[in-house]
Amino acid sequence: ARLDDVFLVRDLRGLRDILAFFKSFDQSFYSKIFRMFLEDPKLALSFISETKEMRKSWLYQYHKRFSPKKWREGVIARLADLEARERSKRQQDRNLEGIIAAGIDFGHVLFRKGNPQLLEYVDQKHKEKSFWGDV
Repeated sequence: ARLDDVFLVRDLRGLRDILAFFKSFDQSFYSKIFRMFLEDPKLALSFISETKEMRKSWLYQYHKRFSPKKWREGVIARLADLEARERSKRQQDRNLEGIIAAGIDFGHVLFRKGNPQLLEYVDQKHKEKSFWGDV
């Protein structure tokens, strides 16, 4: 990609505008958001729009004025919750695939047709899969 590419410049400006709300966050937060954009743009955009809406809530006010500190803590807690949910969902998918693969492996061994070692394949596949929360 070239820096004089109109679409790239437009996308970078859009990303800068979106992330303008998160000026006071650390590098780890930005890394997770960026990886989330790469892996699942819908999830990233819904997270960002949700955090923008959080700014309007009375929960993030101090003496009836917006409190950036409370909001930042809320956003980080929301990101941690989202990360835990995504990890749980991925683990459930891995467990289901593992059960199916183990059943197939067992069936092949039981009927003396050799062991296709699908369970090892599933384990390897899930180890190689990247996750935005691992940044």
